[in-house]
Amino acid sequence: MEFIADKFENAMKKGFIHSIILSLLNRGPCHGYQIKKEILDNNLGYWNLQDSTLYTVLKQLTVKGLIEYNEEYEGERKKKIYHLTKKGEDLYKIISKRQDRIFNSTFSLLSLILQEKESEFTDLVHVMKLFSPVSSDPNFFESKSIPERILFLKELKANTLKRIEGLQNIVLNLDTKINLLKNTMND
Repeated sequence: MEFIADKFENAMKKGFIHSIILSLLNRGPCHGYQIKKEILDNNLGYWNLQDSTLYTVLKQLTVKGLIEYNEEYEGERKKKIYHLTKKGEDLYKIISKRQDRIFNSTFSLLSLILQEKESEFTDLVHVMKLFSPVSSDPNFFESKSIPERILFLKELKANTLKRIEGLQNIVLNLDTKINLLKNTMND
């Protein structure tokens, strides 16, 4: 079962990585390591992006004509510097306009999966929109003062802890059901 769950999770992440890469390249040309570092530094520890995944997606985006690269040498080492094509810029504009619909549908599904009221996700949706790589303001966090950043991160932490508490309650309920079933087997 873990294998199947891992495959589902990886498929979801791969779907998002296309948009994330387009967003990062919309800000300016980057080489693969820069893209990976940006993603890892800004995903709040939820995702360890594998090189194989990144370079597979970069190849797919290149084949689709959404990005191109120039080869540059740094000493004897060759680097591919990726940038958006006109087609990639156009797609990025469409994706960024659809961001609200994407977030709302994603969080609606999450509320269904976690069996929580959709209204409980309102703050989390707002936070995630601000941190989204396809946000209308990609420099949202950096544009804030240090006290505002601290407050924002504290709110994000509190919201995350609330989610953890909810998940812990689900685990406790599952343990109770498991124990009840075990007890009926022993009777």
